[in-house]
Amino acid sequence: MSPKDDKAYFNDLNVLVDHLFKVATDQQWSYQRLADEAGLARKTIDKLGSRETKFPQYRTVQNMAKAIGGRVDFVKGKFVMSARGRKLKIWKLKKEPRKRKLKVA
Repeated sequence: MSPKDDKAYFNDLNVLVDHLFKVATDQQWSYQRLADEAGLARKTIDKLGSRETKFPQYRTVQNMAKAIGGRVDFVKGKFVMSARGRKLKIWKLKKEPRKRKLKVA
C-alpha cells in the first residue's frame, strides 16, 4: 500500500471505531463495559475514545464489533460492518471520522 492508501485505511478504521462507540453508547455501555465485553484493556478503550490512538489495530476493531453483537470485515477496499447476518454499514475508503462520545464510568 502507498502512504496515501495507508492514510485512507486508518481513516476508515477510525470511522468504524466511531460507529462502534455510537452503538455502545446507544446500548448505554460505559468504557469499562465495552472493554470487558471486547476483552480489551480499559486503557485501550480510553485511548481510542480520546483519539490518542491514531492507528487502531484491525483486531481491536474486530473485538469491539464482536462485543456489541456484530462483525467487521475488510473486503476489496471496503469495510463492511454486519450484525446478525445483515450488513449494517459499508465504508469505502476516504470517509471522514466523526467525534466519539461515550459515557465514562
